[in-house]
Amino acid sequence: MVDWFNLPRPHSNIVCVCHSFPLQDATTIRKAIVQIKELTAGSSSNMSPQALNQSTRWIVTKEEHATKIIDTVSTYFLTQKVGIAIRRHYQRCHNLW
Repeated sequence: MVDWFNLPRPHSNIVCVCHSFPLQDATTIRKAIVQIKELTAGSSSNMSPQALNQSTRWIVTKEEHATKIIDTVSTYFLTQKVGIAIRRHYQRCHNLW
């Protein structure tokens, strides 16, 4: 009989990552949005080169952190799905014996 409690549980290591890093990234994204709004307030044709440069850097930072969230969450769910598939595979193999 398969010992279900001792099977590898790949999602257990990622759960901590999935709950901590996205919060930090989300905070950075919120800060970036506020900064972008402040820098681009008013007419966009009157933006100074420095404000344009800073807003561009904030946009890049926001996109980098959004990509990190997407990667973390997709890895988490992919690992969940693979873990279920591994358990089903073990169960099928065990039932054949």
